[in-house]
Amino acid sequence: AAMNADGQFVIAWQTHNGSDQGVRAQRYSASAIELGVELSVNTSETSQHEAPAVAIADNGAFTIAWQGRDGNGDGITARAYDSNGNALTVTDQVVNTTVNGLQDAPDVAMASDGSSLVVWRNNTAKEIRGRRYDAAGIALGDEFVISTTHSVKPEAPCASLAGDGSSYIVMYEARDGNGSGVFALWVPLQ
Repeated sequence: AAMNADGQFVIAWQTHNGSDQGVRAQRYSASAIELGVELSVNTSETSQHEAPAVAIADNGAFTIAWQGRDGNGDGITARAYDSNGNALTVTDQVVNTTVNGLQDAPDVAMASDGSSLVVWRNNTAKEIRGRRYDAAGIALGDEFVISTTHSVKPEAPCASLAGDGSSYIVMYEARDGNGSGVFALWVPLQ
């Protein structure tokens, strides 16, 4: 779930439909009244869709990222919506440009202008990676490495907009020499 400064919020969840899994979402007003219809987020029905994460901008636009398929196995997928719940892209957008290995644990953060940062874990490379999107849901370049080098795979990436709105902060858990530690890095908006 994600909430903006006006109290509007979006909830995204995973559903099971036979052997397939899907991602659905619902928008709500600050008074917890449903806005529009329940959304069927993923457009692909032929693979599993799980672990959705959602972020909402101050204007009500939102982005949902989830673990799906990238053509070579588990990958990260996203879809952006305007403030009325209309999808900005016709189909699911594969976020990760590296398709070797397992990509999982997605999270997403949004800036006030509706641009976003999707982060995830690349298990094969033992890295946290990210990719920026503009307010129309269009990728701004390829994926990039966020985490520092670790001997074991980092866990649980989490992205958020910095309090002053000037950048994103990405946190994750990894070994730090004394056991598990929490790392944080700043990522510019653009």
